[in-house]
Amino acid sequence: MKIRLLSILLTLVAAPAILAQTWQAALDDDGGYAYGYAQADDLPMGFACTVRSVQNRPLIEVGAHEEQPTAPYNMRIEFWGPTIPETGVQTRTDMALWVDDTGYQLPPVVRDEFYGYWWVELSMGDSLYRTLGSASRLVLAVGQDAIWDVPVGDLDVALTQAQQHCAATLVATGNPAPAWFGPVPAAIPQAAAPAAPTSSDFTVPQQVIAYANRLCQGVATIDPQAFLAGDFDGDSVPDVVMDWNHVMCPPPMGRGFCGAANCSVDVFMSSKGYADPEQMLGAAPTLARQPDGRMGLMITGSFSLCGQNGENCARPWVWNGQALVRR
Repeated sequence: MKIRLLSILLTLVAAPAILAQTWQAALDDDGGYAYGYAQADDLPMGFACTVRSVQNRPLIEVGAHEEQPTAPYNMRIEFWGPTIPETGVQTRTDMALWVDDTGYQLPPVVRDEFYGYWWVELSMGDSLYRTLGSASRLVLAVGQDAIWDVPVGDLDVALTQAQQHCAATLVATGNPAPAWFGPVPAAIPQAAAPAAPTSSDFTVPQQVIAYANRLCQGVATIDPQAFLAGDFDGDSVPDVVMDWNHVMCPPPMGRGFCGAANCSVDVFMSSKGYADPEQMLGAAPTLARQPDGRMGLMITGSFSLCGQNGENCARPWVWNGQALVRR
């Protein structure tokens, strides 16, 4: 809904700027979904579309089962950080975006309790999106609580690229573009489905990769050095050790499961379907065959973990039928 009350603009003259330089498009496809983002560094606001990938991989496999897809040819406006002041409400009906001298009242903006950000979804054909491309000034009004002057450098380019990325995927998956959208690229560059990391003699189960993606809240970058394979539970099928020291999550999490000296170490048992891993803390896990023939796991770490003279870390972890325990 448009607002054409020019007198309100007098209150926007001194609106503080949200720090950012220029907008850029971030395009991705993890095999489960294709993602189009328009974003700018240090700006707690962005535009996003999420549509089913042409690859149509199982969402649980790629760790995308908790993603929120947008409706075809829709795009979300997302807000986080200081953009919307904390007032205890979970829905805002008083937010508006001013494009030059025209204000657009936003539909109810809701808070995502799981991820903690705010969002509202609009059709890509909405008049707001159509005017953003030629905006010389953009101001966000959060009711009477906050007013922000939003930079517009290259916003039109980033929005177009993000929308075209999602539209091309929609067309390729049998969702033709509405007439108002205009031409869509005939083909979409497809990222190859990420191959399962491999160690010298085994292939890492997809359940393990999906687990890493889920904890990373995105696609994890996993160095093959992260993995060890050994039969701890005695079923003649390799169990998998994953050392988070060699796993990188997307920003801002990065190396989010490591401290100054120790990292998370997860052990996935084949007898449990590689689900609900044994969770430990330490560094440099190694396999250690025991005198009784069982496979053990050695983990070093800081003084707080290993104890006086490292006596704890000199003891292997072995499977007792239900869990890994110190021997």
